[in-house]
Amino acid sequence: MPKDKLRAFLIEARSQYHTEPPYHTFWHAVDVMQACATFMHMPSIKAAMPSIDRFAALIAAVLHDIDHPGYTSAFLALEGHPLVAKHGERGTLEKHHVETALKMLATDRFNILENCTDEQATTIKATIELTILATDM
Repeated sequence: MPKDKLRAFLIEARSQYHTEPPYHTFWHAVDVMQACATFMHMPSIKAAMPSIDRFAALIAAVLHDIDHPGYTSAFLALEGHPLVAKHGERGTLEKHHVETALKMLATDRFNILENCTDEQATTIKATIELTILATDM
């Protein structure tokens, strides 16, 4: 992938993370990505997980809490937050993170998948979506 796209992508991702509360920040996303990279480097996982899925998981880790407002989905539902009206009460935030992530990847300036085939890009985006949705606690 072009280094300039990766740099722009990471800078944009960082800009879309809030700095408060201190937990759901870009540094949390970097920490999650590092943990995922460590796990995926284990020989048993590396052998069982195709490289395209490992790549998608790392991107999902960076984006899994993008634009997190600092409140739970349940709290947002009680408050009647617009995200609940848009995404429903189940997985509200995760659906929002997916939407934000895919919108970012669809922007030419941040499209780190531009050199992928259509099939690869579709697979990566689907894996990113499923991975982020799986973070719903």
